[in-house]
Amino acid sequence: MGKRTLRTPLCDFLGIEYPILSAGMGPTLIGENTGAPVELVVAVSEAGGLGVLGGSGFTVDELREAIREIKKLTDKPYGVDLLLPKNIVELPKGSDAGPSAIPLSQALELMPQAHKDWLKKN
Repeated sequence: MGKRTLRTPLCDFLGIEYPILSAGMGPTLIGENTGAPVELVVAVSEAGGLGVLGGSGFTVDELREAIREIKKLTDKPYGVDLLLPKNIVELPKGSDAGPSAIPLSQALELMPQAHKDWLKKN
């Protein structure tokens, strides 16, 4: 009997060996240096899962440097977790509905064309 492995369609989609994703943790927005360091992201990715860097507490330059460090240490897939503002979707003029009242299908329709093209491609 061969070695049993757990493989799902998510593995194929993300290019990983196991359906294991680390939580995207990083520095907090108030400057506490906690969370998953670059080394943990790399370790999870190297082990066959998807290491995820929490990017919300970084400055742009710090985030760029962390991503460059990850790329130097692994050629495996990894992710970067970012928080998006509540009002990322621009509502049609005259609409008084809040963003939480918009169905996902409508939010996807309101995305910029380049984002739609990327989703279709991937």
